[in-house]
Amino acid sequence: MDRSVEEKIINVFFNKKSRERILYELKSAEKRNRFFDRISHRCEDYINCRLIVYKSDKLVDADYLKEILCGKNRTCYVMAYKSRFDGKFVDFDEAMNELWGNGPFLVYSINNDSLYLEAEYDFDIHPSYILSNKTIG
Repeated sequence: MDRSVEEKIINVFFNKKSRERILYELKSAEKRNRFFDRISHRCEDYINCRLIVYKSDKLVDADYLKEILCGKNRTCYVMAYKSRFDGKFVDFDEAMNELWGNGPFLVYSINNDSLYLEAEYDFDIHPSYILSNKTIG
């Protein structure tokens, strides 16, 4: 895990009142799962909603995500529940091939200071969000 990248993600894309708790949970492998549980079931209680540029109850097309999140740099940082990619920098396509549709996970593009968050699938609803700290598109 890259603690500095995770701290940046939490400090930018999550609301102020929940940051300390989330950072505490992410530091422990045992408690890390609580973070994923939180974003799976009550995501909008934790994310900085002012940074949402796209929200859907359906999956976002992976090619569209690659285009707007990554640009030319296809490397992203992944935070994912029970995944070999959790806490690693990986190729966007490789990560999405395994994770897309299997939330909860976050894919962070350092290149565009943007985040894709996919919550856990719940019946016909599959919450997904794109958040950006700058104008993308």
